Amino acid sequence: MGTANVVIRYYDYNPYTGQDFFIEEKQYNYDASVFINPPMKSGGTTESNPFSLQINPNRTGMNDEEGHVDIISSQIFAVSTGYVLLQYWNYTLTGNQITGILQDNHTAEAAAGNLIWTWDDIAGIVVTMPFAIANGAVLSGTVTANDVSITISGQSTDTYRKFSCQINAVPQ
Repeated sequence: MGTANVVIRYYDYNPYTGQDFFIEEKQYNYDASVFINPPMKSGGTTESNPFSLQINPNRTGMNDEEGHVDIISSQIFAVSTGYVLLQYWNYTLTGNQITGILQDNHTAEAAAGNLIWTWDDIAGIVVTMPFAIANGAVLSGTVTANDVSITISGQSTDTYRKFSCQINAVPQ
């Protein structure tokens, strides 16, 4: 269990200038859990990372998920022919230093698992909803048996939500 500190910079598109413009920056803090397990396996396929990583907000008692970040390195899905392993992140661990990149967000398969929860204005109604994190997001930090400290930076696939998330936790 640990904490997440998230900063999101919101943007919108100006059709007259053809440019994005800054709307606001918001900060969020919440309890989060980090799970570190052996690399996932499905059939003859194994996750190529040194371990499977999952970071989730503690959603107990939460009325709004704005600012939450969900991170998974890989996931197994049931399909009509059996099971398939989808890997999202590629990262390396050198000593206790982790660095990586979101290589494939799997939005093409409708299987986005790395999400940033933000507000959106839909026909004048502001709602909180998940947005897939765009490929190219990066993570870095330290992972030990007793402590995890990771920073994840990136943007949503629509580019209007740029974020930085600092996670400090004890691995579970």
